[in-house]
Amino acid sequence: MCHLNPGCPMMSARPESDDDDGLEAAVDQAISACGGNLRATIRALIVANEFLENEVSELMKAVAKAHSRPLQDLYGLKYPSGYRQGPARHRPSIGPGQH
Repeated sequence: MCHLNPGCPMMSARPESDDDDGLEAAVDQAISACGGNLRATIRALIVANEFLENEVSELMKAVAKAHSRPLQDLYGLKYPSGYRQGPARHRPSIGPGQH
């Protein structure tokens, strides 16, 4: 078993701390929730991890989509007069003879 084998590649090289107590408690809770069945515990953790990875992916897509749109479009704001849309959307437009 990996948790009993100090040479296991899954073992952390970090020093033990109070955080380990919380981690150990979480491990015990996960195993207990699966009736002590380690295989079922691992399966449940893999499923939960895949769910979270999908959530992160969807959030990243939403952020990328929102980032690609001007805030004015996202919030339905009107551009102030004298401002132009486009790459320099936040700079006042300069008319002829104005520098």
